[in-house]
Amino acid sequence: MKKVKVINNVHSVVGFYLNPLPESFRILPRQGAFLNLTEEELDYININQAIIQKGLIWIDDKDLRVKYGLETLDGEKANANILQYEEIKELVNGNYKKLEKAIGEITENAILLQFVEAAREVNLDSKAKIDIIENKSKIKIYENEE
Repeated sequence: MKKVKVINNVHSVVGFYLNPLPESFRILPRQGAFLNLTEEELDYININQAIIQKGLIWIDDKDLRVKYGLETLDGEKANANILQYEEIKELVNGNYKKLEKAIGEITENAILLQFVEAAREVNLDSKAKIDIIENKSKIKIYENEE
């Protein structure tokens, strides 16, 4: 059976069950950590746990992302929360309007936190972009700000 790479997409630990048995619990300890899973295991995760729809893990297979309603056949995002960290960094570094639109559609706090982390990583200095990220996430990007 074909295995698909599943990647932790957030800066924290992500845990999930591959089937109903307690011993099937798996952990991806940090962003970028990955496991190779079968489609059957991913189906179980998708049906019984919300981590796929919340964007906490990235499925490195376009057909499965389409199957789970994360994107369309033409590659458009069908779920605003499904962004890889590199895409988030590009948004933070890129056009103000694109950042504003993208972050406005995010509904998951874990993904909003990724925008804060990306802003810190790239030492974002645009007051307008900082305001967008802080207002949506309710988190200060730089601790020493008043």
